[in-house]
Amino acid sequence: MVSILECSEEEHRLIQEAQNTYDKYFISACECVDFSWDFIQSVSAEAFVFNAFLTQTNKFLQLSLLSLIRHHTMQCYLNLRTAIESTTLACYALHKTDENEFIKRHDVYNDILLEQPGIKTKANKWLDLNYKTHSEKLKIAKTDNINKYYAHSNLVSAFSNVDFTDPNMSYSNFFDKKDIFTMKFELMALGNIALTQIDLIGIVIHDYSHLAKLAVDFEERKSLLFQNNFFLYDQLTKEPFHSKINFSKQE
Repeated sequence: MVSILECSEEEHRLIQEAQNTYDKYFISACECVDFSWDFIQSVSAEAFVFNAFLTQTNKFLQLSLLSLIRHHTMQCYLNLRTAIESTTLACYALHKTDENEFIKRHDVYNDILLEQPGIKTKANKWLDLNYKTHSEKLKIAKTDNINKYYAHSNLVSAFSNVDFTDPNMSYSNFFDKKDIFTMKFELMALGNIALTQIDLIGIVIHDYSHLAKLAVDFEERKSLLFQNNFFLYDQLTKEPFHSKINFSKQE
């Protein structure tokens, strides 16, 4: 049994020690997530729906990183799924700025807002039609990985809650059992997905430049972060443990 206070203390320790434990992989993931908060210079008042979804993207990228380094893997990927969905809706909100495209009022209780039926399908179809390369990358991350292994309970994820080291007994854990190599890989992958979302939003902003402006150093910072992430990916493939993970779909 682990109390809430004990959980908090252990999570604090994991966060404080993350840089020493995962070194450049932790630093890179932090830099990618931090970039999501300041890669845009300004947003017009007309694009307030876009700004709401953008903020949600940034918030859930940060929560995903926090969950990962606190050894809560399913929570990490559920947060990441929300970030990906928010990115799609943010981009669509530059194309359709009217809030009524996304929400409607309850028929009886007028102060309650409801999501417009089918809005996610519309946004996904629009993204796939106009920005197919990035749409496919996000679809792979969400459908082939998150939805398959983390969005719903399954034995693959359940095994991370139990320590089978002792052949005579198993131990339940509140914190996932994670080796350092896997953590490095997941930090690198998280940074990559964050950059893919940022890159996509940047491209869409270029097409709707009257609604938002990118930071002056956007292209330079984005390029440097991608280069660093690719370097980390290359370093991981050279580690002895790399054969246990399939790198083929990593972009």
